[in-house]
Amino acid sequence: MLAPHIEQSVRRVREHRTVLVLQDSTYLDYSSREKTTGLNALHARKSGKSTKGLLLHNTLAVTCEGLPLGLLDQRFVDRQPFRRGETQDIPPPRLSRLTIKEKESARWIEVLGAVRALDTGNTRTVHVADRECDFYEFFRDARDLGQNLLIRAVSNRAIDKRTRGGTADGRLFD
Repeated sequence: MLAPHIEQSVRRVREHRTVLVLQDSTYLDYSSREKTTGLNALHARKSGKSTKGLLLHNTLAVTCEGLPLGLLDQRFVDRQPFRRGETQDIPPPRLSRLTIKEKESARWIEVLGAVRALDTGNTRTVHVADRECDFYEFFRDARDLGQNLLIRAVSNRAIDKRTRGGTADGRLFD
């Protein structure tokens, strides 16, 4: 159902020299729908009560002036495989020990590949995302795929390290 829309979006993208590819997720809250099954635990409200619903990851193409050109990708994220152990007596695995493919963050990288596979002609695409994309694998894979990025950074982290525990030659914000 989405394929014809993406096809027309790509046609419009080709008409521009540079297009911004905005990636972000939205949370659809179905907590009040008590009979609905198979929903994901999205986040805790201020009260500490968990929200149930769906996580939708959208990728919208816009011109540099902000004119929307259409969706280039849209996918639901099933959080349940990423939350192993949270509902059992087993603690969830430490995120630092998981590969990127085992993490929910993989969706950002998957979109890089999906957009790269589209025939955007000579149009320069620039992926724009918030601080949720500020992780090494995203930058690495974007470079490998020849994709341009504009990401809001989370912290003044170390850069130019030889090893994970090594000393840094500089800091990001410097």
